[in-house]
Amino acid sequence: MTIDTDKVRAAETTPHHIVLKMLLVSTFFAAAALAVTALLN
Repeated sequence: MTIDTDKVRAAETTPHHIVLKMLLVSTFFAAAALAVTALLN
């Protein structure tokens, strides 16, 4: 149970703009990978 509460506390203390930036970067890399595979094919 302590692990769950620590995860909740970490999620609450994490700034939202960092999470959004991580999501944007991950989606950007995913789109780039799809574009590269499409060009190679």
